[in-house]
Amino acid sequence: MSRIGKMPVAIPPKVKVEIKGQKVFIEGPKGKLDVELPHRTSIKQDGNHLIVSRDGDDDQAKALHGLSRALVHNMQVLRKRFPGIESRIFHVQFSNTLRVIILV
Repeated sequence: MSRIGKMPVAIPPKVKVEIKGQKVFIEGPKGKLDVELPHRTSIKQDGNHLIVSRDGDDDQAKALHGLSRALVHNMQVLRKRFPGIESRIFHVQFSNTLRVIILV
């Protein structure tokens, strides 16, 4: 497993998480965020933790695994540091280079 990807993401108190397929919605007292995970990854809620898993064991699957976990974790960090922010990660492109566009 990816070292980053295998770490669970802790869900703070008073935060609601909803998972619909590849899309993750996080809503808390300071606002809400959502992200669509890349293909070949999946996410499940286990109590007060989110666990990201991957489909396959090749290099691309491993990279997407760590990326997906980092995207979900960063939504938590944005919530804590910038209380009024409403942002949406709307485009992730993975090829030879990685490009993530965040609309704030």
